[in-house]
Amino acid sequence: MEKLTRNHFRLCDDLTALYLTNPELFDINTMPYKVHVRYNQDFNVQGVREAICDMITGMYASGSNVVFNRFPDKREMFNYDIRPMMDSAIARYGYDEWKANVMTDEFHGHLGVFSIVGAKMGIKARELFGVGPDMLSVLTYAGSRPPYSCMNDGIQVSTGATLGMGTIHLASDSTTKPSAVFTYKDRSVRISLKKEYLEKVEADINEGIVKFGLMDDGYWKLIRRNALKYWLEWDRNNIFEIEEIRK
Repeated sequence: MEKLTRNHFRLCDDLTALYLTNPELFDINTMPYKVHVRYNQDFNVQGVREAICDMITGMYASGSNVVFNRFPDKREMFNYDIRPMMDSAIARYGYDEWKANVMTDEFHGHLGVFSIVGAKMGIKARELFGVGPDMLSVLTYAGSRPPYSCMNDGIQVSTGATLGMGTIHLASDSTTKPSAVFTYKDRSVRISLKKEYLEKVEADINEGIVKFGLMDDGYWKLIRRNALKYWLEWDRNNIFEIEEIRK
């Protein structure tokens, strides 16, 4: 307690800035009689040293990543059919959508159109509400069976509304569709894939089934090729119908 009164545990200079950007490196506690006052008990010396070195050398990456220090952004880290579209996709739609689509595809297990639609839908929803990840709750009408249900994976990744967090739910409607209601506080918005885009996807899926059948490798190659095409060509500002829900 004597050290506390002498400000022995006070952060200053560079450590203060580093605490604001990397609080996980510091062991912060509160005073029992002043719960709004926080003091530093200890910090990760090696982690702090590496962070400062990265800042000095220009390698430091700020962001809200949970595990990555920086999200993979080098061409050689991506599959060969992804590389040609990488720069164009980021330039057109921004880094948040790129990251959401990449993580969705890894999480989903394959590159599919409806999972990409879900990722684009979730980013659009966050833009409409002006919020970051983990702020929205979602009621999805995509059901629990593919192909529409694949959209749910994209929504979870892009919004942070997940089954584990209990912030995404399936509507009880027997009729499924690529549509979801996003809610933040007392405002709700329904976002749905426009009819002409849905018809295009369904035509592509039927083409693949007729040509190859669901179990043939050729079907999944066609789905991947179409998904890459729509990832790059479909603008989230154009492909959705957006409806404000009045309460």
